[in-house]
Amino acid sequence: MLVSNHIEKQVYARLTGTGYPAINENDLKEIKFPLPDLACQTLIGGELTEIEKTISLYSMYSNLLRKQRRGLMQKVLAGGMELGARFDAGIFRESALAGEIR
Repeated sequence: MLVSNHIEKQVYARLTGTGYPAINENDLKEIKFPLPDLACQTLIGGELTEIEKTISLYSMYSNLLRKQRRGLMQKVLAGGMELGARFDAGIFRESALAGEIR
């Protein structure tokens, strides 16, 4: 929306200089930007608020998982916890790339 022909025309009409075109602050203030109606702005604001809440929750969850991982690694490295699974590199072969594991 900010790169619409209407806005471009307003900006180019106010540019000064040729080698390094610029626009001064007062001219920039005169440019008219189309805005959605208030109901649409309110709806967009509500959606953005919900997205921010979701991002915040995922961030907290990620931090909790990071702390849990750190605690588990400390237990494993200190010998206070034994892993139930062992990694066997022999179970992989070239055909594993094709989705097969022996």
